[in-house]
Formats: sequence, structure tokens, C-alpha cells
Amino acid sequence: MDKQDRRRIEEAEGFLELDLPRRALASLDAAKTSARATFDWQDLAAKAYLAEEKYAEAVPHLFAALDLNPNAVPLHLALATCFKKTQQFARAIEAMRTAEKHCRRGTNADSHPSVAFGLAGCFALAKRKGDMLHWLERSLNEDGKLRRNLLTDPDFDEYRRDPDFISLLQGARSS
Repeated sequence: MDKQDRRRIEEAEGFLELDLPRRALASLDAAKTSARATFDWQDLAAKAYLAEEKYAEAVPHLFAALDLNPNAVPLHLALATCFKKTQQFARAIEAMRTAEKHCRRGTNADSHPSVAFGLAGCFALAKRKGDMLHWLERSLNEDGKLRRNLLTDPDFDEYRRDPDFISLLQGARSS
């Protein structure tokens, strides 16, 4: 990658830090084709589209970045977010399961409770109560502080009056 393209990528990073995703995309669009094949370019393009809440547009860039760095848990989480926001719950679950596996195996072990909680949220949205309760219990056993997120996380709205959910929220899941 030449100096000019490196500068454009750095410029895009700066625009994203300033919460100017359109300017970031304009900088990235000015880069040559060879720069577009890099992890940094694809990652920044995905982040810019995510910042603009253009989830469908972010997906191909996330996949391209994952091709270059398949173990990047944040990319899998962003992909799950895109699929959740576009009502593709099965694909969101798949992305979260991949992130969870990477957390269990790698250096992201401290993120596991949050990832398990996110996976529970995906199952809740997909109306898979048993799986939701399993992953929710697992996440709460690993980090009880996540319990307070249950009160406000919209993924679980449908279960707020469910006896099993309430029991889990109170600290003891009923059988």
C-alpha cells in the first residue's frame, strides 16, 4: 500500500474517532483497489457503516475482514449485531456461537460472559426459550453483574413475565 492510501486510512480512522462516518467512507472510497484488500480498510469501512446504522452495508466488509483475521471476536460480534438489526436471527446466533468459541479457546476469555449473554439475547429474539435460558444462566454464573442488564436489554422484553426467566433473574432457575 502506498503512502497516500495509508494516509487515507489514517484519515478515516480519525473521522471515525470524531464520529464522522460519512467522511471516513469518503476517505476510504478514495483509496486504490490494492488498499481495499487490506484488513484495515475493510474493518474501517464496516465500522463506518455500523456508525451510520447501515447494517446490511457493513456485512460484506465484516466478512472480508474476517477472511483476513478469522479469530477477531469483535468482528463476529459486529456481524451478529448486523444480523440482529436486520432480523436475521439464525445468522446472528451463528456469528455469536463463533465468537463464543473463540472466547473459550483464546485470549478473549474475559469476554466470555458478555458474549454468552449476547448469545442468550439472540436466542431470545429467535424465540428459542430453552437455549436463551441456558446461555443466560451460563453468562450469569460467570459474571453476576450481568444480571442488571436483564432489566433493560430489549432482547429479553418478550420474557419479562415468563416464570423461568423471572426465576433466573432472581438467582435460581426453576426446573
